[in-house]
Amino acid sequence: MGWRATRLSATLGPVRRSLGVLAAAWLVVNVAAGWVSVTHRLPADLSIAGLRIGPLPPDTVLRDWILGAGAGLAVPGLLLAIALLASAFGGRFGTVVLALVGVTSLVDLLGQVSTSARLQPSGASAEVTGLLVANLVLSVILTLASGIALASGTQR
Repeated sequence: MGWRATRLSATLGPVRRSLGVLAAAWLVVNVAAGWVSVTHRLPADLSIAGLRIGPLPPDTVLRDWILGAGAGLAVPGLLLAIALLASAFGGRFGTVVLALVGVTSLVDLLGQVSTSARLQPSGASAEVTGLLVANLVLSVILTLASGIALASGTQR
């Protein structure tokens, strides 16, 4: 193993760990946000490009979060499963999938009709606002980090 191979593996290690940590943090925040959505009965209410999904009934938030359009603060459970698989398998394909998951999460969260109201100072509890902001920030960072890893050729 020559100098180049050693240097390449030294470069891939931190990138792999960083994307793994970001994906894990994003998953944890989304699970916490989903749980808060269920306990506070915050249903999904999406409006994206003129297509309106919701508001869904508050008594079906758990089912909708896991199997449907997501919850008021979290992306759908299917997207969580896809992100988990992508971070487990890694490689170029996994990095592309994590970038797409980050973009989809942003579209989902910003497409919620109540997102702007929840970000207002008097719009929601500190717990709800904090989870929403953490979810948005981690989605942006996950998307950017995956894109940078793809552009630089240092996939996971």
